[in-house]
Amino acid sequence: MEPRLARFWVVLAVTTVPFYMWGALTGGDLVVAGAQLPVSALMFVCPAVAALAAGGGPRAAWRRMLTRPRAFWVGFALVVPAVLTLVSSLMIAGRGLPGIPSSLPLVAGAYVVAAVCEELGWTGVLMPALLRRHGVLHTGTVIGVVWALWHLIPYLQAGYAPGMLLGQLVFTVVFRILLVQVTVAGNGAPIVAVLGHASYNVAWTLLDARDAYSPVAAAVALAVPVAVLAGRRRGERARRSPVPDRAG
Repeated sequence: MEPRLARFWVVLAVTTVPFYMWGALTGGDLVVAGAQLPVSALMFVCPAVAALAAGGGPRAAWRRMLTRPRAFWVGFALVVPAVLTLVSSLMIAGRGLPGIPSSLPLVAGAYVVAAVCEELGWTGVLMPALLRRHGVLHTGTVIGVVWALWHLIPYLQAGYAPGMLLGQLVFTVVFRILLVQVTVAGNGAPIVAVLGHASYNVAWTLLDARDAYSPVAAAVALAVPVAVLAGRRRGERARRSPVPDRAG
């Protein structure tokens, strides 16, 4: 393992455990625009701390975050995960569009800050390290599994029933694969993942406040663009590959 990745994992683990313990010992909740989160959700700062320890300090992290994205994929990340999550969950719940709370701009801003912290680690450090050895789907799956397991204790502390817990873990992996796909397509710019991450969190908040969120429906819905983008990437590779000479 690269020394910088070893530092990343160690710092991530050391900084995360106190948040797990905080949630376990207090059982406290954070109420965000009517949605409830366990206090351990504040561990969003941990990937940023791990990234700073592994990736050369604040200047290197800031340089990564300023990578210029492709505009189309910024729009895709902002709209597609959130809309698919909203539509699929509302269809299962049989409800109309949720109301927009007046606090939504403040909530969205807080989610952007949280997503920047997380994506400094997942997208700024871990993604490029894995892409040097593996393909996009493999990289997205590995980070997705790590991301899901990292969230497992907060999901349990949030009181997820077994079916919903399993659905949320699967959704977390599928969503991370999509974030890796659109980030790679968007010139590797972490801001693409940040905006996709934050916009989903806004959609989740609107749904959870009405008890209408369905992780299974959201996972199935997001699997569609994952499959489309995987097929698109395979097609691009095939077009770049030389045509074999069959004359012989």
